[in-house]
Amino acid sequence: MAHPLHPGELRCRIENLLALTSRRRASGTLKLGGLTLEPSRRRAVRDGRDLRLTAKEFALLYYLVANSGEICSRENILRHVWGYDFHADTNVTDVYIRHLRLKVDKGHRQKLIHTVRGAGYVVKAPEMAPYT
Repeated sequence: MAHPLHPGELRCRIENLLALTSRRRASGTLKLGGLTLEPSRRRAVRDGRDLRLTAKEFALLYYLVANSGEICSRENILRHVWGYDFHADTNVTDVYIRHLRLKVDKGHRQKLIHTVRGAGYVVKAPEMAPYT
């Protein structure tokens, strides 16, 4: 690396390293309220039933479950799942959330995926979820 380092280049290098290490950490199985995600097989199961998810649906669900209990903004979801590094004026996140709700929550009394108005989305285990 040449010195002095431009601040923008340093920031990009740090963000790249953080993204690489988070991908390595994200290789394990996640479980939340009857939902099991196995990234090595791209398999999602809720209460013993296989969920047929597309690759993007799985990536979105995995990101939300990995950050369960935390509000995930649309911008962060676009950055981490789609790789958008700019403010995109798109509803792709909302569309994919709708698809996930149909596949993950339909037919279950306790929902896992919740909307936080004006902020984004959050995934909570049923015991943490508010009663509806």
